[in-house]
Amino acid sequence: MKKDGVKLFKEDNPKKEGSYYHNTACGPLTAEEFQTKWLIFSKDYLPKKITEVWEIRSLSDATLLGIVKWHAPWRCYSFYPMANTIFNSTCIKDILDFINKLMEARKKPKK
Repeated sequence: MKKDGVKLFKEDNPKKEGSYYHNTACGPLTAEEFQTKWLIFSKDYLPKKITEVWEIRSLSDATLLGIVKWHAPWRCYSFYPMANTIFNSTCIKDILDFINKLMEARKKPKK
């Protein structure tokens, strides 16, 4: 779907307060986004959220595959997959590498 010449992700869930799932414009990647061979990682901005929340979408059709967010009981970032999603070893490795980078950045001393 296109709006004003910008490709939009298909709607997985309507945007609602307290929801991690919403439409994101798909254009040139910003500093808050990056992609691997099959995935797009996009930082989500939620009010009153101290730790980062990231959406993971399919590069081919922009389907929301899951989110990465802080899991306080384990004191680490964790992957929360959407229902009925399937991942191959390459995608799982990309997600693991991403979580490891988030944890490394968190451990660095703040200036």
